[in-house]
Amino acid sequence: DSLMETLPWYGNNEVLDSFISVGLKRVKDSLTLSVRSNSNACPEINELIFIPIQFFWVLAENESPPTSRQIKNIIDWINIFYQNNGLPFRFFSGCPLELRDEDHLVINNYTEAYFMYLGLHHNSAINVYVVDDIVDALGVYNPLGDFIYVTKKIFTSQGDASTLSHELGHFFGLALIFYYFLVF
Repeated sequence: DSLMETLPWYGNNEVLDSFISVGLKRVKDSLTLSVRSNSNACPEINELIFIPIQFFWVLAENESPPTSRQIKNIIDWINIFYQNNGLPFRFFSGCPLELRDEDHLVINNYTEAYFMYLGLHHNSAINVYVVDDIVDALGVYNPLGDFIYVTKKIFTSQGDASTLSHELGHFFGLALIFYYFLVF
């Protein structure tokens, strides 16, 4: 509890309100989206914002693509996370795109990931690249290209799927916790 009390948003709903406002502005400015009326946990936001995610699966030559069940599970898991936290975002995805590229099964740094993004991305969705491994991480938000890359492991359980929820938070402008400890 004492560690939680050191977080900048502990007992300070303005931080989360700001997160929602910045996220909504960012979505309106950047993405094609769908809005539906709903009774939301946030009374000042009475609509759900549906946000597209485009998955790019980086596969080895003979590797099978993801199943529709894997895609449905990850979308359900991140939507549950955002719903349980009272946020008005819901995500959806169409068919994942396959990228047969042995050179990018393992991502070693931001630059390598950025070149993969330049080669293939979707302008009207949050781009999420799914690779075998990322050096020292399960997922990373890359602000240079404004995309996310994650490992295939996050598609195996709801606990591991929280990695994508975490990286989506960075996409919407939420900073890392340790940043506050370094700055303040």
